[in-house]
Amino acid sequence: MRVNEEKELAFLFSYVQGEGDITPLKGGTSNRIYATSKHIIRYKTPYRVDALDNPEKERRAIAKGSNCPLLPKVTYFSEEGHKVERRLMGAVKEKFSSVDIQSVAESIRRLHKCPLIGIEFDLAKRISFYHAQAGDIPEIEGEMSRLYQIKAIKEIESYPRVYSHNDLWAGNILFDDGKAYFLDLEFAADAPDILDYLSFVEENDIDLRFDFGPANKEKTLALSYCLDILWAYWAKARYLQGCEAGKGIMESKVTRFAKGKEAIERYLRR
Repeated sequence: MRVNEEKELAFLFSYVQGEGDITPLKGGTSNRIYATSKHIIRYKTPYRVDALDNPEKERRAIAKGSNCPLLPKVTYFSEEGHKVERRLMGAVKEKFSSVDIQSVAESIRRLHKCPLIGIEFDLAKRISFYHAQAGDIPEIEGEMSRLYQIKAIKEIESYPRVYSHNDLWAGNILFDDGKAYFLDLEFAADAPDILDYLSFVEENDIDLRFDFGPANKEKTLALSYCLDILWAYWAKARYLQGCEAGKGIMESKVTRFAKGKEAIERYLRR
């Protein structure tokens, strides 16, 4: 650990003095996370590929979501993006029941009522930005993929803009007393209201059995593969920039995209 890191962590830990043990937590792909009985501490690790999601954008997302009971209260946020926040009660789940999925849908609807952040989550721009840093991934390239991206992005962008989380993988969702709570606003921005529903389905590889969000289940699944492309490039770029976890994430996105090729072909024929 570098001297500066030691000093920064010591400063962050000073916010939770008297709360007992400070325990390292697993989860995420790069940031170092610690917990006490009352707080979560994040030491942010920057990567070039994350330039679109700088700490100032997250600060604005935190401010706009400050009155939302589904989000943790932040007590300290540095210029570098290091953070101390109140710990929410609840449990992370690896598998989701139909009741869990409905709880997530209700929480997404409530989150979308927060004031707009004022910064766009531009899907086409992000894919291009991540691709430029990652280079090609043959499994998600080709004419079908190109045509699919054009059609899917156009359709996703047709939905109205709302305050959006944009990173609803299982580790960012806590369940408590039948409600779903959301953690980590690093990727939060104003986005089409369908995007959080697509994010939840794509990030957790959910095989929908019922309509979920503003589109029917068939369309939601078909559009969700666009996020596999997005995050495959992002994950490969992170891996190339020193994040070991990026390789496994990229491989999981490539696998899911391949699994969805029949659904993608049906979508292109419509």
